[in-house]
Amino acid sequence: FSLIISIFGVESVSSDGICCIPFSFYQLLHTPDTTFETLLFYGNTIYFEQFLNARRDHLVRIGSAVLAIAFVVFCFMNISTAVTVVFAMLSISVMTFAALYTLGLKLNAISSILLVSVIGLADEYVCHVMYAMVVSRADGGVDGKVRDALNQMLAPMTSMAVTSVAGTALLAAAASPVLSDYFFPIFAVAVAVSWAHGCVVLPAATL
Repeated sequence: FSLIISIFGVESVSSDGICCIPFSFYQLLHTPDTTFETLLFYGNTIYFEQFLNARRDHLVRIGSAVLAIAFVVFCFMNISTAVTVVFAMLSISVMTFAALYTLGLKLNAISSILLVSVIGLADEYVCHVMYAMVVSRADGGVDGKVRDALNQMLAPMTSMAVTSVAGTALLAAAASPVLSDYFFPIFAVAVAVSWAHGCVVLPAATL
Protein backbone atom coordinates (compact mmCIF):
# COMPACT_ATOMS: atom_id res chain seq x y z
CA PHE A 1 0.00 0.00 0.00
CA SER A 2 1.13 3.55 -0.68
CA LEU A 3 -0.92 5.45 1.80
CA ILE A 4 -2.46 4.72 5.18
CA ILE A 5 -5.29 6.95 6.31
CA SER A 6 -4.08 7.11 9.89
CA ILE A 7 -0.90 8.99 8.98
CA PHE A 8 -3.06 11.96 8.08
CA GLY A 9 -4.60 11.90 11.54
CA VAL A 10 -7.81 10.36 12.78
CA GLU A 11 -10.17 12.77 14.49
CA SER A 12 -12.19 10.10 16.29
CA VAL A 13 -13.26 6.47 16.26
CA SER A 14 -16.95 5.71 16.65
CA SER A 15 -18.33 2.81 18.71
CA ASP A 16 -18.61 0.61 15.62
CA GLY A 17 -14.95 1.17 14.77
CA ILE A 18 -15.45 3.57 11.86
CA CYS A 19 -12.73 6.18 11.58
CA CYS A 20 -13.77 9.81 11.13
CA ILE A 21 -11.10 11.43 9.01
CA PRO A 22 -10.52 15.17 8.47
CA PHE A 23 -12.64 16.79 5.78
CA SER A 24 -9.52 18.09 3.99
CA PHE A 25 -8.33 14.52 3.50
CA TYR A 26 -11.79 13.56 2.22
CA GLN A 27 -11.47 16.30 -0.39
CA LEU A 28 -7.98 15.04 -1.30
CA LEU A 29 -9.29 11.55 -1.96
CA HIS A 30 -11.97 12.89 -4.26
CA THR A 31 -9.70 15.18 -6.26
CA PRO A 32 -9.92 14.33 -9.99
CA ASP A 33 -6.97 12.47 -11.50
CA THR A 34 -5.72 11.51 -8.03
CA THR A 35 -5.34 7.81 -7.20
CA PHE A 36 -4.48 6.41 -3.82
CA GLU A 37 -4.05 2.84 -2.67
CA THR A 38 -5.39 3.02 0.87
CA LEU A 39 -5.85 0.74 3.82
CA LEU A 40 -8.25 1.85 6.52
CA PHE A 41 -7.63 0.51 10.02
CA TYR A 42 -8.35 1.40 13.62
CA GLY A 43 -7.20 0.49 17.11
CA ASN A 44 -8.00 -3.23 17.06
CA THR A 45 -5.98 -3.81 13.89
CA ILE A 46 -3.06 -1.51 14.58
CA TYR A 47 -0.60 -4.33 13.85
CA PHE A 48 -2.35 -5.20 10.61
CA GLU A 49 0.90 -5.89 8.71
CA GLN A 50 1.33 -9.26 10.42
CA PHE A 51 -1.77 -10.52 8.60
CA LEU A 52 -0.91 -9.30 5.10
CA ASN A 53 1.67 -12.00 4.33
CA ALA A 54 1.23 -14.33 7.30
CA ARG A 55 1.61 -17.60 5.38
CA ARG A 56 4.57 -16.43 3.33
CA ASP A 57 6.38 -15.08 6.38
CA HIS A 58 5.65 -18.27 8.30
CA LEU A 59 7.08 -20.44 5.52
CA VAL A 60 10.19 -18.27 5.38
CA ARG A 61 10.73 -18.67 9.14
CA ILE A 62 10.19 -22.44 8.99
CA GLY A 63 12.51 -22.80 6.02
CA SER A 64 15.23 -20.72 7.66
CA ALA A 65 15.06 -22.76 10.88
CA VAL A 66 15.18 -26.08 9.02
CA LEU A 67 18.11 -25.00 6.86
CA ALA A 68 20.02 -23.78 9.92
CA ILE A 69 19.57 -27.16 11.63
CA ALA A 70 20.52 -28.99 8.43
CA PHE A 71 23.74 -26.98 8.20
CA VAL A 72 24.71 -27.80 11.78
CA VAL A 73 23.90 -31.49 11.29
CA PHE A 74 25.94 -31.56 8.08
CA CYS A 75 28.92 -30.01 9.86
CA PHE A 76 28.88 -32.50 12.75
CA MET A 77 27.62 -35.64 10.96
CA ASN A 78 27.20 -36.19 7.21
CA ILE A 79 25.13 -35.14 4.20
CA SER A 80 22.79 -38.15 4.25
CA THR A 81 21.95 -37.55 7.90
CA ALA A 82 21.34 -33.85 7.19
CA VAL A 83 18.93 -34.72 4.36
CA THR A 84 17.09 -37.19 6.60
CA VAL A 85 16.79 -34.58 9.34
CA VAL A 86 15.44 -32.01 6.88
CA PHE A 87 12.68 -34.35 5.69
CA ALA A 88 11.83 -35.27 9.28
CA MET A 89 11.63 -31.61 10.31
CA LEU A 90 9.42 -30.74 7.34
CA SER A 91 7.16 -33.70 8.10
CA ILE A 92 6.83 -32.61 11.74
CA SER A 93 6.09 -29.03 10.69
CA VAL A 94 3.40 -30.10 8.21
CA MET A 95 1.71 -32.42 10.70
CA THR A 96 1.74 -29.79 13.45
CA PHE A 97 0.43 -27.17 11.04
CA ALA A 98 -2.37 -29.55 10.00
CA ALA A 99 -3.20 -30.11 13.67
CA LEU A 100 -3.53 -26.35 14.06
CA TYR A 101 -6.51 -26.27 11.72
CA THR A 102 -7.89 -29.56 13.06
CA LEU A 103 -8.06 -27.93 16.49
CA GLY A 104 -9.87 -24.96 15.00
CA LEU A 105 -6.99 -22.53 15.52
CA LYS A 106 -5.81 -19.88 13.09
CA LEU A 107 -2.41 -18.86 11.79
CA ASN A 108 -1.50 -15.59 13.48
CA ALA A 109 1.50 -14.04 15.19
CA ILE A 110 1.14 -16.25 18.28
CA SER A 111 0.63 -19.57 16.49
CA SER A 112 3.39 -18.74 14.01
CA ILE A 113 5.89 -18.20 16.82
CA LEU A 114 4.86 -21.48 18.43
CA LEU A 115 5.07 -23.39 15.14
CA VAL A 116 8.57 -22.06 14.48
CA SER A 117 9.65 -23.01 18.00
CA VAL A 118 8.44 -26.54 17.22
CA ILE A 119 11.50 -26.87 14.97
CA GLY A 120 13.78 -26.43 17.95
CA LEU A 121 11.69 -28.88 19.97
CA ALA A 122 11.70 -31.50 17.21
CA ASP A 123 15.45 -31.17 16.90
CA GLU A 124 15.81 -32.67 20.39
CA TYR A 125 14.03 -35.84 19.35
CA VAL A 126 15.22 -36.28 15.77
CA CYS A 127 18.87 -35.27 15.93
CA HIS A 128 19.62 -37.16 19.14
CA VAL A 129 18.46 -40.44 17.63
CA MET A 130 20.25 -39.80 14.34
CA TYR A 131 23.47 -38.91 16.13
CA ALA A 132 23.21 -42.08 18.24
CA MET A 133 22.90 -44.09 15.02
CA VAL A 134 25.87 -42.39 13.39
CA VAL A 135 28.28 -42.82 16.31
CA SER A 136 27.08 -46.31 17.29
CA ARG A 137 29.74 -49.03 17.07
CA ALA A 138 27.32 -51.91 17.46
CA ASP A 139 27.74 -54.97 15.24
CA GLY A 140 25.11 -56.08 12.75
CA GLY A 141 25.25 -53.24 10.25
CA VAL A 142 22.45 -50.69 10.04
CA ASP A 143 20.05 -52.92 11.96
CA GLY A 144 22.49 -53.19 14.85
CA LYS A 145 23.12 -49.44 14.92
CA VAL A 146 19.38 -48.68 14.98
CA ARG A 147 18.79 -51.12 17.82
CA ASP A 148 21.71 -49.72 19.78
CA ALA A 149 20.49 -46.13 19.27
CA LEU A 150 16.99 -47.01 20.46
CA ASN A 151 18.37 -48.88 23.47
CA GLN A 152 20.18 -45.70 24.48
CA MET A 153 17.62 -43.05 23.54
CA LEU A 154 14.12 -44.55 23.73
CA ALA A 155 13.72 -44.42 27.53
CA PRO A 156 15.10 -40.90 28.10
CA MET A 157 13.22 -39.48 25.12
CA THR A 158 9.96 -41.06 26.23
CA SER A 159 10.50 -39.70 29.73
CA MET A 160 11.25 -36.27 28.29
CA ALA A 161 8.06 -36.30 26.20
CA VAL A 162 5.82 -37.41 29.08
CA THR A 163 7.25 -34.94 31.59
CA SER A 164 7.13 -32.09 29.06
CA VAL A 165 3.41 -32.56 28.42
CA ALA A 166 2.63 -33.26 32.08
CA GLY A 167 4.58 -30.21 33.20
CA THR A 168 2.58 -27.89 30.94
CA ALA A 169 -0.81 -29.59 31.36
CA LEU A 170 -1.95 -26.97 33.88
CA LEU A 171 -1.78 -24.39 31.09
CA ALA A 172 -4.87 -26.01 29.58
CA ALA A 173 -6.86 -24.52 32.47
CA ALA A 174 -5.26 -21.08 32.23
CA ALA A 175 -7.52 -18.06 31.92
CA SER A 176 -5.51 -16.63 29.05
CA PRO A 177 -6.58 -17.94 25.61
CA VAL A 178 -2.98 -17.63 24.46
CA LEU A 179 -1.96 -20.35 26.92
CA SER A 180 -5.07 -22.56 27.00
CA ASP A 181 -6.10 -22.39 23.32
CA TYR A 182 -2.75 -22.00 21.58
CA PHE A 183 0.35 -22.81 23.62
CA PHE A 184 -0.66 -26.05 25.31
CA PRO A 185 -2.46 -27.75 22.37
CA ILE A 186 0.29 -26.90 19.87
CA PHE A 187 3.03 -27.84 22.34
CA ALA A 188 1.39 -31.19 23.19
CA VAL A 189 0.87 -32.09 19.52
CA ALA A 190 4.43 -31.07 18.67
CA VAL A 191 5.86 -33.25 21.44
CA ALA A 192 3.80 -36.26 20.36
CA VAL A 193 4.65 -35.87 16.68
CA SER A 194 8.34 -35.25 17.38
CA TRP A 195 8.57 -38.31 19.66
CA ALA A 196 6.87 -40.46 17.02
CA HIS A 197 9.30 -39.31 14.35
CA GLY A 198 12.38 -39.75 16.52
CA CYS A 199 11.50 -43.11 18.08
CA VAL A 200 9.33 -44.76 15.44
CA VAL A 201 9.39 -43.18 11.98
CA LEU A 202 13.14 -42.57 11.59
CA PRO A 203 14.28 -45.96 12.92
CA ALA A 204 11.70 -47.73 10.73
CA ALA A 205 12.70 -45.68 7.67
CA THR A 206 16.40 -46.32 8.32
CA LEU A 207 15.84 -50.06 8.48
